[in-house]
Amino acid sequence: AAFSGTFDGRIGLLATLTASLLQVICNLANDYGDFVHGADPINKSRHPSALQVGLVTLEEMRMAFQLLVVPTIGCGLLLLYCAGLSLQAWAIFLLLGFLAIVAAITYTVGERPYGYRGGGDIAVLLFFGFVGVGGTFYLHTQELSGLWLLPAVSQGCLVVGVLNVNNLRDQAADEQAGKQTVPVQIGRKAAIYYHWALLMISVLTMLAFLWRYTYSLWPSLCLGMVPFLIQHGVAVSRQAPAQLTQQLGHLVLLQVVFVCLLIIGLLLDGWLR
Repeated sequence: AAFSGTFDGRIGLLATLTASLLQVICNLANDYGDFVHGADPINKSRHPSALQVGLVTLEEMRMAFQLLVVPTIGCGLLLLYCAGLSLQAWAIFLLLGFLAIVAAITYTVGERPYGYRGGGDIAVLLFFGFVGVGGTFYLHTQELSGLWLLPAVSQGCLVVGVLNVNNLRDQAADEQAGKQTVPVQIGRKAAIYYHWALLMISVLTMLAFLWRYTYSLWPSLCLGMVPFLIQHGVAVSRQAPAQLTQQLGHLVLLQVVFVCLLIIGLLLDGWLR
């Protein structure tokens, strides 16, 4: 949005808060749902959850993510108000907000959670990529521009990669609990190929964006993370599942740095035009 000259600090802040609250709801609901379904055994590959060690009860955890829905809705409504949307856009974003809350909770909660049928990857790409990036861009510009699409795919694929590393690490426990994640469905070897594909798509779509839309080499700063992404992919391919917790954190950190370098590059590119 800043690259296109339409950034609004209020919208940026409220979008960040709304997305963060949705993420917290998702994390709490995920711990709750996995504990209820027996898909969250204590093992050496991951830190135990608050539920596992008895710091909170199931009732307290359920109450926590349910109560968080209220400030999330309030923050989202304030975001839409500040954006000054048309009535049609209001309706679309209200629907998207409703679906985001439902998706955050029903990933592992309920009788038929979609995360237990391999639907998590699609939901992550949709909400972290297309809705997160594209929706935030539209709230700033209110234009149906394709400028956001390639970055949305690039960053969405990296978030799917984070989920895939998590599922590779927990593959044995998930299979025992009947949680049909992508690695459980296609096997470890194919899931590693899938992980490499996610990393490649992320880099290639970012290259396409830089070639199509930018005017200087500054935005290409983000490509400095490519060797580290390759190093990460090699580590995921070679390490045992119990060792992948570290790679989970590494990929999150790599994406944060990737995004920050892209932001800095786009701002410099816009200022120097």
